[in-house]
Amino acid sequence: MPMPLKIRDKVVPAYPEPYVRQSVRVAALKRGRPKKNGRPRTKRPSEKTRASPSKRVGQRWISVSLPEEAYYMLKEVAAFYKIGMGSYMYSIIIPAFDHAYQESLTLQRIAANKKKAKDEIPNRDDVPRRTHF
Repeated sequence: MPMPLKIRDKVVPAYPEPYVRQSVRVAALKRGRPKKNGRPRTKRPSEKTRASPSKRVGQRWISVSLPEEAYYMLKEVAAFYKIGMGSYMYSIIIPAFDHAYQESLTLQRIAANKKKAKDEIPNRDDVPRRTHF
């Protein structure tokens, strides 16, 4: 039988014992939440992942890009009024949308009147020529 080797003041046998897997996983010392013991949970087909806010049914959200300066202005104004940035933007957008909608109705009415006036004028090309005055 060979003599054991001496490494770092530990006696290591020349023939190591076969590795036996333990049933409990030992979590390494890492940052964050430690892993749970046992096998990882598998997702069932019936379990659907949660959709992003823009794809959900009901209240929908869509991302909007702002310049950095405008974002910080909006953040300060929302903090001043003590409401969320989205709520403040919504309160600004509603009157602007109503104003634009009224203007579009006016423009639509003007276009309809122009079309109506154009249709009422007879086509002068098909008028028969007068033979006497």
